[in-house]
Amino acid sequence: MASLRLWRHWAGADPVEHHDSCGYTARQSSPLFANDLVPEYAMTKVPIIELNDRMQRFRACMDAQDRDWELAAIFGRVNQYYLTGTMQDGVLLIPRDGQAVFCVRRSCERACAESLFPDIRPMKGFRDAAPVVPGTREIIHVDTKVVPLALLDRFRKYFPCKEVASLDSQALRVRAVKSPYELAIMARTGAIHRRILEEGQPTSGVSRFSAVWLR
Repeated sequence: MASLRLWRHWAGADPVEHHDSCGYTARQSSPLFANDLVPEYAMTKVPIIELNDRMQRFRACMDAQDRDWELAAIFGRVNQYYLTGTMQDGVLLIPRDGQAVFCVRRSCERACAESLFPDIRPMKGFRDAAPVVPGTREIIHVDTKVVPLALLDRFRKYFPCKEVASLDSQALRVRAVKSPYELAIMARTGAIHRRILEEGQPTSGVSRFSAVWLR
């Protein structure tokens, strides 16, 4: 029942504080769920309270690294999913003094269906995304380990800057600290894995994996 206890923490029945390496402290508490049952939709869409907490911790890490940072542009699918709850062909723009916007080329409709992120906008190309955060900057931070050079060159055509810096270490530090929500997901995944390995039995006409899920 460990996963249910973790869900009680995340859901607000038993608020919990967690800390990251950037000095940010979050106390997650929400009245969303009044009982110990894990709602099915919460297992498919990352809850908005979780997305907000992740974004706040990312901003805190950016501040700790460089208090004068101006804009973060995230292209990597893993980082996109972590901060928005969906991974699409697009760019997540996070201005230091403004709200984050996820500009999606393909597919915006799917992104809106999958994610509770508050600001998802369609774009045909970076030209469409440029007005979201207008102006020029000294430095733009991007996840340099996953961005192809050609894509970065096209991006800088519409987002001019003197220098590109990496945000890879900041993103990794934020993702390394697991929230109660994430720990509950991991516990549930481990329980399913255990059932498949230890309890799943072949059933006539039904695959072993289907038999476990149909219980």
